[in-house]
Amino acid sequence: MKGDYSDNTSVFENNVPLNGNPKIYNIGAVLSSGDNIYEFTQNIEEINRKPGILPTNVSLYPLTVPVNSNPIRTAQSVYAVIASHPSNGDQSLSSVSFTCGFYNIPVIGITNRESTLSNKNLHAAFIRTVAPFSHQADVWIEILVRLKYLSVIFIHSSDSDGRSTLGRFQNLADIANIKVESIIRYEPSVPSIENELNEVKRESFCRVFLLYANREDARSIFQQIYSQQMTEPEYVWLVSEQSLEATNRPNGVLALRLNSVNESSMIGDTVQVLANALKQMYDNENITVPPTDCGKISINKWETGIKFVKYLKNQTFSGETGRIAFDEFGDRLLSDYEIININNGKEKVIGKYSFSNAIMKMDLNLNVEQIVWPGNLTEPPLGYVIPKHLRVFTLAEKPFVWVKPMIEGKCKIGQKYCPIYNSTAKVYFDECCEGYCIDLMEVLSAKLNFTYDLEQVEDGQYGTYDFMNGTKVWSGLVGELVYKRGDMVAAPLTANPERGQVIDFSKPFKYEGITILQKRQPRKAALASFLQPFENTLWLLVLVSVHVVALALYLLDRFSPFGGFKMADVVPSDEGALNLSS
Repeated sequence: MKGDYSDNTSVFENNVPLNGNPKIYNIGAVLSSGDNIYEFTQNIEEINRKPGILPTNVSLYPLTVPVNSNPIRTAQSVYAVIASHPSNGDQSLSSVSFTCGFYNIPVIGITNRESTLSNKNLHAAFIRTVAPFSHQADVWIEILVRLKYLSVIFIHSSDSDGRSTLGRFQNLADIANIKVESIIRYEPSVPSIENELNEVKRESFCRVFLLYANREDARSIFQQIYSQQMTEPEYVWLVSEQSLEATNRPNGVLALRLNSVNESSMIGDTVQVLANALKQMYDNENITVPPTDCGKISINKWETGIKFVKYLKNQTFSGETGRIAFDEFGDRLLSDYEIININNGKEKVIGKYSFSNAIMKMDLNLNVEQIVWPGNLTEPPLGYVIPKHLRVFTLAEKPFVWVKPMIEGKCKIGQKYCPIYNSTAKVYFDECCEGYCIDLMEVLSAKLNFTYDLEQVEDGQYGTYDFMNGTKVWSGLVGELVYKRGDMVAAPLTANPERGQVIDFSKPFKYEGITILQKRQPRKAALASFLQPFENTLWLLVLVSVHVVALALYLLDRFSPFGGFKMADVVPSDEGALNLSS
């Protein structure tokens, strides 16, 4: 149903409430095609027919908002607007949302996924029943956790969607203990990122890459990935929906695709959201009619619209497009995604991320055994590259590292050659090391198939961040790693926040705490156990003191002019004089 503004006004003017809330509610629509306009009208009529959805004698009236050179008229005489991408492009969703925001009239988007619409400073009354592009970060986190990849390198376009996706991913990664080792930003004005790619290949062991880019940017980035030979078996690539549209996408990548972006299904769920929210607001609030005058914008702010937006955000139910809920920005949550794997240029669905009614939350179903990884591997890559030969630093700390002199120019069996450098003499002194840390390094090298050279740190320190020649630098073992003189440290190095900012720690192999030790006492109680609190000498002194005190009291009483002996004849008393027998 497509009406003009004269029809809209007549319906609205007959709807002025005399007592209570209005009975007819105009719902506007800016949709992309005539078929979708018809679908919108049919859904409105179906909601009006079904009992119990709307309050008694209350109905919705569908209005197709015509394109007008004055966008203010979009917000005239409607309680809410459902909007998608208009086919003629004359009226974008952003302009509809921004315009309706002047009046606090809610706008519900059903197809637009740009992150700029989440900015409540510009789009205060906007919500949407489709997930924004940045919510792909939620699925990436679940996939990384499932595959046990804890370090990633993030590549993103420099547009607002790329920045929003990066920010959301970083927040979620902190919660999931996933480290973002490096961030590469792609600028279309400076399209080459080969230097950055070379740097991460050289400086980082991580081989798990996340790519958020639109189709055009992804095409350029994929070309550079090919030239840098970064599609080899050791690499892992997770890419965004838009990157999946690039024609030169590599084999073995994992990508996402949002389910149910069908505009017709979105219209049905959106109308249901409006009806549910309107019923709740009708029962609890005093509803006023929306503004009808294009002038005096500041005066015509519609307070009911602010309440309506809050009720819309609080809706949660299962619709045609899956579970529907909204976050504080009005963006849809709980959207379903397909996990796509590219093999020989073809797409294959190897998993789904969807809402589970059994556990009442999102659940990842990923068929790892069906994934074909870069290089046509069927087993998941490690996600990091292990150098074949490492330079390892340690220091003497018994019993973890024992330093022994060499005997006849050789180390004993079970010992490892570990020289220490003297910068003054500019010479290495030959020594041998053994102990728990050395045994641990031998096991790691055997299991992970690498070799290493062991060396003692020259200053014999674990590592502090102090001033040296007017500059703060790291010393000791930490300094060897920070300044890339070594690849690894094998020592009882204590993990603390300051060190954790510049180096990575393994899980501790020993925990220490402050303990008070006490000599264990025999459990059986002897007959003289009551004497144990004091030594025998003390008990003897107590016994002697009792008799000494008694004798002193007797003598005082005996020779005192006021004692019992002297006063017995003067003051009669029932108490006898103090004597030795008493």
